[in-house]
Amino acid sequence: IKTIEPVMKKFPDARFVLIGDSGEMDPEAYAELASRYPDRVAKILIRNAYNEDEPGRYAKIFSGVPRDRWRVFKNSAEIRPDLPR
Repeated sequence: IKTIEPVMKKFPDARFVLIGDSGEMDPEAYAELASRYPDRVAKILIRNAYNEDEPGRYAKIFSGVPRDRWRVFKNSAEIRPDLPR
């Protein structure tokens, strides 16, 4: 958040696609940014780095983010249709 939020503030008219992985706190940080800036976060894409299969983990983290705005993927080819044009 400390790194991304200043960029978002510097470009107040921009929308962002946040791409990260499940290995650190990316899902939690991106969910927080989406709650602070709901009209500015176009999409959140999280690579499932460790083949985690924790039932409900992501649904819980992203509970305040519309389901069509976030996705968990294993292979980058999976996200191509999700990227905003």
